Amino acid sequence: MSDKPEPEPSSEEAKADWRGKVERENRKLRLIGKDKVFVDEIAPHVPDTPEDYGTELELFERVKEFVKSVVYLEDEDIYTVLTGWILCTWRIEDTDITCYLLVLAPKGHGKSKLLETLEQVVRRPLNATFATRAGVVRSLDKSNATLLLDEAENYINPMARYPDYEMMAVLNAYRRGQYVILIDEVKEKTPDGKTHTVRKPVAMDPFSFKVIASRKDVFDTLEDRAVQIIMLKSTRKAPPIDLKEAEHLRAQLMQYRLDHLEKPTPLRVEAMPDAKYPRLTEILEPLYAATPEKYKGTYKRLIEREDKLRLDRLRESYEFHVLEALCAIVDISDIDGDLILTEAVTDAYNSKYPSKKPKTTRSIGGILQKFGFTSAERFETVEISGGRHKQICRRGYLLKWQLLERLKNEYALDAEPELTPETPKNTSLTSFTSSHRDDSPPSHSGVDKERQRDTHTTVDVNDVDDVNFAEKLKMSRFSRQGEGGS
Repeated sequence: MSDKPEPEPSSEEAKADWRGKVERENRKLRLIGKDKVFVDEIAPHVPDTPEDYGTELELFERVKEFVKSVVYLEDEDIYTVLTGWILCTWRIEDTDITCYLLVLAPKGHGKSKLLETLEQVVRRPLNATFATRAGVVRSLDKSNATLLLDEAENYINPMARYPDYEMMAVLNAYRRGQYVILIDEVKEKTPDGKTHTVRKPVAMDPFSFKVIASRKDVFDTLEDRAVQIIMLKSTRKAPPIDLKEAEHLRAQLMQYRLDHLEKPTPLRVEAMPDAKYPRLTEILEPLYAATPEKYKGTYKRLIEREDKLRLDRLRESYEFHVLEALCAIVDISDIDGDLILTEAVTDAYNSKYPSKKPKTTRSIGGILQKFGFTSAERFETVEISGGRHKQICRRGYLLKWQLLERLKNEYALDAEPELTPETPKNTSLTSFTSSHRDDSPPSHSGVDKERQRDTHTTVDVNDVDDVNFAEKLKMSRFSRQGEGGS
């Protein structure tokens, strides 16, 4: 049979028959190869017959060695955490809290290799380079599959031009019972016994263990529910995954799962290493419980590292710097109810950080409002040229010492920071502002513009800098977006 296309006939009737035949063939070709591949079919096969794994310590060490044979990590402790996390995925019924793994690295540093390795040994893996919100929720609903999500910066980066807040909400469901509401098609029976389809709100459960891999720093989105893993570029070529060994491990992990389904043991412990951030202790508890006693010391070092990392990030945040500026202008003699002028805090911030793009009172005011201070205003009469006087409106926030002390503890602002020499601290909030206004009184248009800026106190996304990760997180060795300079 010739592969050449059939020549078009000459008569109109034959042309119609020919076009119909071609259309039928094209329709058939469009259907060929379009069979759907369901998510259950892409996971590695779990052997029908489980294998004996010996002791839990022996299983733990075999899984750990399997991961080490393929994936290069500089920190030995992370291999222990990864292994504890893998075992937890096979015992998800024993916990109401899941810990996420946030894998951060530039291109070519082994993120995808890590996901491929985890795919071989976690329970019910869903390895995807892209997924929609509805696709993730429907795939995880009632299955508690393990989500391995690559290229996450494309849709959960809050600094993206069009961030997917709905996907962020789905990924925030780290507790059992945090449902996502979707409109879905539901089959119902009518009074006469017929079945029809209607669209109704449906509660779906995306609870599962998740790995989020990204080239850019999306840690702030998942900060309270994730352990960060920094991938470094390996000098050796990554060896291939031993698929036969992986199959044996899956069979042993299945037996491990069956043993704990037969005799359920909650993944909880009475005591854990203390952490400054309670949420960190909460998400690490299942991993700590699943880890043999021999390796539990790892978590104390991990918690110390994570506490320091979170504190470093906090001290680099825009909010921390605004709080520094606020503390710099507040005097011990000030009392509750005194007006903190937004202009004064703004001037203090811009003087403290002259290398950054100057902040506006609108941006600073948004942070003060976020802190919980109450907005207020005060009218003052100032002298202008020609001996005339004009009334202007000073906007700011009421001082609350109890709130300020709580913020200083929360942001670990132990000592009051010093301003730069060119901007000495003033003992009076009013005098701080006046010293900048006496020489050049604002015009009517300037006052109106300042009033308009202070009225709207939402923080503009454009106030956030693109900063290189190597500068902000030297220990991490990759780039990040974030922080506060505009």
